[in-house]
Amino acid sequence: MAARAPVGSTRGATVGVAREQVLDTGRGPARATAYLPAGRTKPTVLVVALHGAGTDTSRPPLPALCASLAAQGFGAVRFDQPYQVAGRKAPDAAHLLDRVLLDALPEIRRFAVRGARLAFVGRSSGARVACRIAAAADAAAIACLGFPYQPPTRKGGAVPADRGEELRAGAAVCPVLVVQGSRDPFGRPPVSDGVRIVVADGAAHVPTDAMAAIAAEWLVETLGC
Repeated sequence: MAARAPVGSTRGATVGVAREQVLDTGRGPARATAYLPAGRTKPTVLVVALHGAGTDTSRPPLPALCASLAAQGFGAVRFDQPYQVAGRKAPDAAHLLDRVLLDALPEIRRFAVRGARLAFVGRSSGARVACRIAAAADAAAIACLGFPYQPPTRKGGAVPADRGEELRAGAAVCPVLVVQGSRDPFGRPPVSDGVRIVVADGAAHVPTDAMAAIAAEWLVETLGC
């Protein structure tokens, strides 16, 4: 049965049942869940959705966001890192997260035509991963749902360094959108070249359906189909 995509969908199209695939990696099995347009050939644009440190991509709003993109002619793939698939609470080190995703991309790309443009939508730490690998992945666009710009300062502790360098690295490769909650404890990245900032009033660090709709609309406008 086809499922209608509620977030950001403008065409009222349908998307086929999501396909789940286990990918072997050096850190253990990862999981790719693909949403593809119904009744057409492989898509020419593929968006990879990445989870945050404490959750996987089955949590809202990523499934609805992927379905929405597929309903508008894109391919969308939810990618779960091996530590999440294995049920481990602590995420792997940053360089391992990056390497696992880069190694998995050739298999993920099989859901789209050869040479398809590749984009990312990342929640929290997933946004950081997307920005760090943008150059190696030849990313066409990155949408960040709650970029963890600067960790909150612990009482009596030093002010943590911000992650602006990662964001700038992504923006040096492709357009970057940051949808940030007005109450996000990680603060708000400054406006910089290649980075568009949209503030979601009342939202905290957990992305809302409204934030996902903004990201979906921007990806469609930026990449076309």
